[in-house]
Amino acid sequence: MKKKIRAFFDSNSGVRLIRRIADSDLYPALFCLLAFMAYCSHIEILFAAILIALAAITLVFCENLKPILPPLFMFYFIVNLYHAPKQPTYSHYYSSPSALFSIGILVLVLLSALVFHLWLFGEISAMFRHKTRLTYFIIPLSIALLCNGLFAEGYAPINLTFALTTILIWFFLYLLFFFGLPRGKETIRYFCSVCEWTAILLILELIYVYITRDVLVEGVIIESRISFGWGINNNYGAVTAMLIPPLFYLAGTRKHGWIHFLLAGATYAAMVLSLCRAAMLVGTLIFGVCLIAVCCFGSNKGLFRIFLCMALTFLVGCVIFFREEILATFSSLMELGFSDEGRFALWRGGMEIFLRYPIFGGGFNTVSYHNLFHSWAGSAMPGLLHNTVIELFCATGAFGGISYLAYRARTVQLVLHRMTTERFFLGMVIAAIVGVGLLDNPMFIIYPTFYSTVALALVEGDYDDTMAGIAHQNKTKHPKTAA
Repeated sequence: MKKKIRAFFDSNSGVRLIRRIADSDLYPALFCLLAFMAYCSHIEILFAAILIALAAITLVFCENLKPILPPLFMFYFIVNLYHAPKQPTYSHYYSSPSALFSIGILVLVLLSALVFHLWLFGEISAMFRHKTRLTYFIIPLSIALLCNGLFAEGYAPINLTFALTTILIWFFLYLLFFFGLPRGKETIRYFCSVCEWTAILLILELIYVYITRDVLVEGVIIESRISFGWGINNNYGAVTAMLIPPLFYLAGTRKHGWIHFLLAGATYAAMVLSLCRAAMLVGTLIFGVCLIAVCCFGSNKGLFRIFLCMALTFLVGCVIFFREEILATFSSLMELGFSDEGRFALWRGGMEIFLRYPIFGGGFNTVSYHNLFHSWAGSAMPGLLHNTVIELFCATGAFGGISYLAYRARTVQLVLHRMTTERFFLGMVIAAIVGVGLLDNPMFIIYPTFYSTVALALVEGDYDDTMAGIAHQNKTKHPKTAA
């Protein structure tokens, strides 16, 4: 039956048209447009239905998971301030019966389409029949997450539910895309293209927030007003920091790379204007490394060197002639300076809990239970420590902390060994979230990890292709030895 359905899809002109559209750059551009329209409206549920319908159609008819990347990367950003379930609106819109019913129907449609896709095209069976290069690192870390807080005082059901959610996002999605995405540079280019349209969406949303929320008052940025409905400025900064490397990859490898180069600069500027200090610190380092890379390697390096000199001249001129105005604009950031905003106390509290429960940790609920961070009181989320490594040692003990470090060490090895251009820029995506995660919580807020999870799947695929190519070359050069 599966063969008949696939044969029908392959021969049907309508299905072939859907596949061509979903595989083109117009498809993520369409999602970007619809997502921004949804964000600017008060009827995002209607737009959500359109976006889910498009995602479901491509899941049913397309033979790989490439077309699911635009909805995965952009859908979350349709939640606007008017219906924000958290600050500053605290709306009950999404908890109303009508909204819950609509969301339930949309989730059911999407899950049904995903199940049909996995049944028809077989990725799900591959996930259980084949191991990856990270399998033996994922298993102990998953067990450690499930055992978080075992035997600790204050154990709560949220320990298990939060662990399951983390495993689903970190590992199930990684396996799904590792086996569900086609190998090769074209898939990596498509991933970067979707990231680019996501960056455009976020730039538009920042402009919209600046205008509608009066963020800029008499030349001064009011940080407390930078809120998006789906998150605050720290969440925005973490995502934009991860979107910078894919733009530089396109800049260094595409024919009209200067367009992507300028978009990378615009994305960096948006990250800075979000006033997220962790993202600014890590993102500036990521931006600088990627900038040096495209100025030294790639097909457009000469043009980028000219652009860089022009940009540096312009920035130096601005600093010289508008120094006072710039300092006034970012005065709220200057006032904070290098203040830790309570992070050091949180980290000390987390390590004290680790020493109290060194094997399985105190559990994810421990921060709330011990009242380490007052702003999490009454939240459905567990309190988090603004540092991924300390969080895992605190919540999951030495078992989870050491497993995570080993998992990250293996990730670094996959990126660096026989590194290609593709793996360099994909590795920068992962480095961005890991780096910001040392000062904030992006690894545990679900949606920022979508980008790094898919990037990791592509890293391993490129690694396998590279090693297979080397093995083939060796076999060709030394056929008798290989035999």
